[in-house]
Amino acid sequence: MPKFKAVIREQEDHKTKDGTYDIKIRVTHNHKTRYIGTGYYVLPEQFSDSGEVINHDNAAHYNIQIRNRLNLYDKAVTDLGMKIHAMDMKTLVTHLRGLDPQGRDTDFLFLADKNARHLHAGGRVSYAKSIEQTISEIKAFSGPFLAFRDITPEYLERFQMHLRSKKKSVNTAGIHLRNIRMIYNKAIDAGKADLSQYPFRRFKIKTAPSRDRDLDIEDIRKIKKANLKLKAQARARDLFMLSFYLCGINFKDMLHAQKKDIIRGRLEISRIKTGQPLSIKIEPEAQEIIDRYPGKEFVLGILEEKLQAASKGRKTITYKDVTDQTNRNLKNIADGLVIPERLSTYHARHTWSSIAFNECEASEEIIALALGHASQRRVTAGYIRKKYDQVDRVNRKVIDLLLA
Repeated sequence: MPKFKAVIREQEDHKTKDGTYDIKIRVTHNHKTRYIGTGYYVLPEQFSDSGEVINHDNAAHYNIQIRNRLNLYDKAVTDLGMKIHAMDMKTLVTHLRGLDPQGRDTDFLFLADKNARHLHAGGRVSYAKSIEQTISEIKAFSGPFLAFRDITPEYLERFQMHLRSKKKSVNTAGIHLRNIRMIYNKAIDAGKADLSQYPFRRFKIKTAPSRDRDLDIEDIRKIKKANLKLKAQARARDLFMLSFYLCGINFKDMLHAQKKDIIRGRLEISRIKTGQPLSIKIEPEAQEIIDRYPGKEFVLGILEEKLQAASKGRKTITYKDVTDQTNRNLKNIADGLVIPERLSTYHARHTWSSIAFNECEASEEIIALALGHASQRRVTAGYIRKKYDQVDRVNRKVIDLLLA
């Protein structure tokens, strides 16, 4: 049967700059030995031969956590039963790390990291990175461990104040707090956290009005007419204008649209994020840009090129590469045109909506339908078709106003 003991390895290559060593759990199985780090560091004289921390300010806490880790591994072996005899060392260590690589059965940061890895595997890279940023902020504020019982309304208030002291906006702080709430809810569902201690009953996440992302129509005219000599900037401008001409279509939806989605001169898709339907008439101004970047299967060949060039095992999703590159070039275009906004692909969507509402007197219902915000359950297919006719008329008005 496997045996476990807390040890430090005093070889020079395990020594940190401050002279401490990581306390490791030594795993002995089938006459082989492997080590799993705990994340606790001590000086050699602060660690006894019996595997306990001594003469250290956090000795009691460290010893409790190490004993918990040893008990967790002993229980894991017991739960495996006869299966343990067929396990080699690598499989066993992988199994133990999978249970909890930090030895924390109800630690918030462990479950948050596990959720981020799950999001990465599901292709939700942006959301995963947001969770990872929240983890980093918590570690900077609280250290490497955070028990769910310690996440109180008072803790959340202090954490929010910490973020604000770092010049984070109210809404940025709100993103981190909503990430904490999401992980906490998942922990309750998994039986890892106590519903009776749920802190978000008394703590309310603050929000502030978002900075406007709509431009003046004159700014759009500047972007459209700009004499751009750099190919990358010209392409960024074309993609921005195409999004605008297609009723402010979301950039991800636009890049992933396929030729089979074009039916009788309309782009007929479901939004990737929400599954809501979109039906957009392709006006001549949009078709001109589409013809400039033809794809084989996709409406635009840009994403196809990225997919073909991407190496195996690459984690970054390629549409985001295109978006990031486009945004960098749009910022440079805005700087050259003296447009005060930090121009991005979002501005096409927000500006189309603002012009449609303020200048063309479109209703919020029609704008919501154009953007893919309307609920499919609220209207029949025939009614939707009539409403899309109104979307077409509004979009033509917006484009004509731009060209005036």
